[in-house]
Amino acid sequence: IVIGEVNNEGNELYDLYYSIFRDEIPIIRVSPSTSEMIKYACNSLLATKISFFNELYEVCKRLDVDLEIVMRHTLTDKIATSEWYRRKFLQFGFQDECLPKDLDAFITFCKGFNPGVEIELLRSVRRVNQRKSKQTDGNIPLR
Repeated sequence: IVIGEVNNEGNELYDLYYSIFRDEIPIIRVSPSTSEMIKYACNSLLATKISFFNELYEVCKRLDVDLEIVMRHTLTDKIATSEWYRRKFLQFGFQDECLPKDLDAFITFCKGFNPGVEIELLRSVRRVNQRKSKQTDGNIPLR
């Protein structure tokens, strides 16, 4: 639960949520602009995941692969829970060989179907990370 507040003025809201959820759900208190950014980031990430699995559906269907099983075993929070992932990938994009190699291989594999399956989202992911990889200043501050 995210509470956007100015000068800790959200005590009533915090108390209400805490009385309902106690320690079951984390409650964070941030500035209004940070809370809005969290909302937009969460919804954008969810939209991206939905778009990704909509594209992947076509590939799974052609290979007779159960998309639900694939989803169940790929939806993780590696970046959110691992400082190593955040430092390694968020600052400079793909800095290892595995991610770009596997991404390119999968995009090429999908094009190989007759007719090919265009994985537009992954091509966009590749472009964004190629651009970020060229930056060397590491301008994303991580705590």
